[in-house]
Formats: sequence, structure tokens, C-alpha cells
Amino acid sequence: MFIRRYLDAPANGPGVLCRVARETQGQKASEFHIVIRPRVVTALRLLSSSGRPVFLPWENGQARRMTPGKYTLDTCWSNGPSDKVLVMLDGRPLSWGDTFTIDFDDKKRLSLMQATTFQPLGIMDLNAASMASVTMPRSSF
Repeated sequence: MFIRRYLDAPANGPGVLCRVARETQGQKASEFHIVIRPRVVTALRLLSSSGRPVFLPWENGQARRMTPGKYTLDTCWSNGPSDKVLVMLDGRPLSWGDTFTIDFDDKKRLSLMQATTFQPLGIMDLNAASMASVTMPRSSF
């Protein structure tokens, strides 16, 4: 395939280095390079019911304990715009600005996808601790 001669691995990290060239006969040749990198999500920023930011570090396949309450999906920290990330909670899409609730003993599955291709970006489980499962330090009486 002729396109392969225009593609290479970038020097630093994953992705594809693309050489864009003008090779029109009779015209001055010119070229430039662009790097296309896969989407990487570092964290989600939620807002608590009181409006305080709650940062959820994104670790694919991991579970996070959350304080029971209401959370608003605010933004994501990634190498691209948030509106190109589709957030699903228990299989249902959430829009940026939507609110969801974590009740005591809840287990919810949060999944992220690339909004343009639906390529999975990962899954995290959100678990809420019940008051009975919170361990208290032993007193020294």
C-alpha cells in the first residue's frame, strides 16, 4: 500500500507519525509531519452536591470507593476535548453536566469510549462503603 511510506512510529511514545507531502508534478514539493496519538484519559472531575471538585484518577480495570452522595460529571483530563469522550454509567450514557447518585452499598460501572469511534477507553467500578464496613480504630482502654 502506497500510504505506508508516509507513516512511521513517533520518536516519543505511542501513536503514528504521518508525513503529509505535496508531490504534484510541476509544483514545488512541500511536506510537514503530524503525530496522531491514542486518547489517554488521566482523570475525571466530578462535582459533589455542594459544588466541591472530586477528582477520580482514571485507572482502567480498577475499583474506587466513593463517599455516598450525588455527583455531577464535570470534565475529563485527557489529551483531547471532553466532548469527544462518551461516559456510560451502568450501560447508560451520561452527558457532561449530568448528575448521578452513589447510595450506600452501591456498585456502579463507569465506562469511557471515544465518542467518534466508540472505541473503549476503559472501565472502572465505583463502590460505596456502608457505615457498617467502615473500620474504626481500636481505642486503648
